[in-house]
Amino acid sequence: THKQAVAGGATSRAAPRSAPGIDYTVAEVTMYNGSDAVLRFISGSALDDDSMPFLPGYVAAGKPDAPTFGIQRMDHIVGNVPDLLSNVDHMIAATGFHEFAEFTAEDVGTVDSGLNSMVLASNNEAVLLPMNEPTTGGKRKSQILTYLEQNRGPGVQHIALKTNDIFAT
Repeated sequence: THKQAVAGGATSRAAPRSAPGIDYTVAEVTMYNGSDAVLRFISGSALDDDSMPFLPGYVAAGKPDAPTFGIQRMDHIVGNVPDLLSNVDHMIAATGFHEFAEFTAEDVGTVDSGLNSMVLASNNEAVLLPMNEPTTGGKRKSQILTYLEQNRGPGVQHIALKTNDIFAT
């Protein structure tokens, strides 16, 4: 996957690596153009056979039967970028993801501020990666532009968790 992502234009941040005696491989590529956020690829039987609970050196905290508080998984990871189309093209080439949804300032904006957004999804649509770009011309500076300025470039804005009962969670 790492090799394919790099061939698609992604920048390698960590070449595939593993440890002796554990069946896993981990590698990383840069997620957005000019960003320090990475997309981490992990594979191997150690992820399923309990010989490695997460990553090498990770120590599980708490009890295995600890409550989940209703959190099932990550739902989506949103990134803010200065140029939506170039970053979407970059991620599609690097990951093979497809466009899942698109929103414009007319859909999600206000009279003060707005954004354009595209959501990319894995083939099984279990991994969702929305990306936002700022719009201009409103009464106030876009919150996305403020993020890009304060972050000094593109990056992950938020991670959303999935639950079936937000009040219980």
